[in-house]
Amino acid sequence: MPARPPLTARRLRLAVELRKMRERAGMTAIEAACALGTSQGQLSNVESGRFGVSPERVRALASMYSCPDRAFVEATALSPEKSRDLIHHIAQNL
Repeated sequence: MPARPPLTARRLRLAVELRKMRERAGMTAIEAACALGTSQGQLSNVESGRFGVSPERVRALASMYSCPDRAFVEATALSPEKSRDLIHHIAQNL
C-alpha cells in the first residue's frame, strides 16, 4: 500500500471549512455521504484531512451545502498556486 502524502496546512484548512459548511447546512455526515453516494467513513477522512478531495468534489459539496460564497469555493477547489492567484485578485478588487 503506498504511503499517504503528509497532511498539509492547505488540506487541513479545506477539511475544516468543508466540515463547517456541512454543519451550517444542518446535515449529518451520514446524510451528506449518502447524498454524495459515498460512505460516512470516506467523508470523515476528507473532513479530517486524511484524504484529499478533488476540485469537482469540493464544488459538489459546496453546492449541496448551499454555500453562497462562489469565490471561496473556487479558491478552495483550485491548486495551491491558482488559489493564491485568485485570492490575490479578489483582495485587489475589494
